[in-house]
Parts: sequence; C-alpha cells; structure tokens
Amino acid sequence: MKLRQLLTNAAVGLSCLAVLLSSTVALAGSPAANVAMPSVTDVRLDTQGVFRGGVVDAQGTALAGVQVDLYQSNQRIGETKTDAQGQFALAGLRTGVHVVTAAGQVRPVRVWTERIAPPAAANGLLVVADAQTARGQSGLYQWVSEHYILTACGVAAAIAVPCALIDTEKKSSSP
Repeated sequence: MKLRQLLTNAAVGLSCLAVLLSSTVALAGSPAANVAMPSVTDVRLDTQGVFRGGVVDAQGTALAGVQVDLYQSNQRIGETKTDAQGQFALAGLRTGVHVVTAAGQVRPVRVWTERIAPPAAANGLLVVADAQTARGQSGLYQWVSEHYILTACGVAAAIAVPCALIDTEKKSSSP
C-alpha cells in the first residue's frame, strides 16, 4: 500500500514537473523560429516587362529611399531604391519565383509576363514596412500561456484529487 502511495505521489510530482518544464521551454522559444514565410504573391509585369511596386509604412505613408533587392535561386538579380513616392521598378526580369526584400520584409513573388499572367495576378507588389502580424488566439490559450504556473497547479490538482479519492475509498472499504 505504501508503494502504491509512493508511486502515485511520484506520478503527480513528475506530471507537475513536466507541465512546468514544457511551458517554460515553449515560452523561451525563439520568436524567429515561429515566423512563417508569407504565401507567394502573383505579380504581372507591365507592358514593357518591368516589375513595379511600392513600399509604405504601417500607416500607408510612402517610404522614399528604401533599398529593394530581388533574388532568384538565392542570388541577387536586381536592386534599386524607392523614389520620392515610395515606388520602385526593376526591368529585365524573367518569369518565375523571386524573393523581394525591402524595409526588413521578405516577400516571395511569382512573376508573370502580361500575356500569361493569371487573372488574379497583381499589377505590382506593395511592401508594408514593419508590418506587425496579429495572430488570433483564443482567450483560453492566451490565459494559459500567461499563467503557466497556475495552469500547472490546476493540472496537478486534476491528477492528485482523483488519486487521493480512490485511495481514500479503498481504505474505507477494506476491513
């Protein structure tokens, strides 16, 4: 009987420790590791085959003088700076998947000529500098992630109380 009590207490203690450690490790994770690459944007070249776009801040104000780099297969194939209206243009591109970097943002794009572009392709790329991503979380998840010690205590109690009740019932039913 004492061995069973010892095992029950050990299980409860290990469960509490596991919950605390997993919460701590999750909170200490690098935010960069959780950043997802945005989906590919289809962009149509203009009639002269020029890739056009603009860079704005989070309030929609055009940003002048921003470095814009274009990569294909991890090699920089073009670079420019935005003009006074925050616009940029890169000529001489071929169709295919490219990556645009500007104002700290990384945007994968699929470039199409005007003739073969899908109907949903945009006429240019808009890059929003310092764009904050709002991740929707349920209220429960938010509360649990902010109060991990209370959550761990709740989990420990949920395990310990039934174990104690079962042990009490067995003691009272034994002659």
